[in-house]
Amino acid sequence: MKTFKRVFVTLNAQVDQILNTLEHHDAVAAAAINEVAGALARTRTERQQLRRDLATWAKSAEDARNEERLWANRARSSQNDNPQLAQDCVRRMLAAQRRSVDLDARSAKGRELDDKLTHDIDQIDGRLGDLRQKRRELRTREARSSAMLAAANHGTDDGVFERWEGKVQHSEVVAAITDEAPQDPILAHFTAAEEEQEIREALARLMTEPNQTNQANETNQSKQAGQK
Repeated sequence: MKTFKRVFVTLNAQVDQILNTLEHHDAVAAAAINEVAGALARTRTERQQLRRDLATWAKSAEDARNEERLWANRARSSQNDNPQLAQDCVRRMLAAQRRSVDLDARSAKGRELDDKLTHDIDQIDGRLGDLRQKRRELRTREARSSAMLAAANHGTDDGVFERWEGKVQHSEVVAAITDEAPQDPILAHFTAAEEEQEIREALARLMTEPNQTNQANETNQSKQAGQK
């Protein structure tokens, strides 16, 4: 039973891993890009170190050749007076010569390796650029397709907005009813009486205005007749 349970848990973990891999393409692509970028950085570091070694080897080889010439001249100058010393000088000359030859051979192999590393860096850099460009394109296409799919699924669903508008309208009606204050019967009685009194007074004023106008006309006519 325990064995079956362990197998079941292992299978579930593997299935979850596969599903996560399928569902998180961007994360997988990003991991791959990071891995390639890391390899590129390591290769560049190796080339930088190699070029520093090449510079050191070249200087050491030149120093060895200078030392070879120096001991050769010393051997020539000592040959007649001290043959043993001349032999020691030759011995050191040959050692310097072997060092220069070894350093030249090492530098030649290093330059060959530098060419290979440069070629690899160019290849990896190009591959990295392709991966990044492909990821950008796919992310853009995925975002666009997701937006279009969302618009297709929800953009034409007018029923949602109709139900929303109906709810808002209902709330507005309820709010309007709630805002109406209850009518006070006593206040309404005095308000109506005051309005009626105001109307009677205005009507009385209107009735007196024509009489005042006629009196003004009669006065003007009397003045005109007296002038004649």
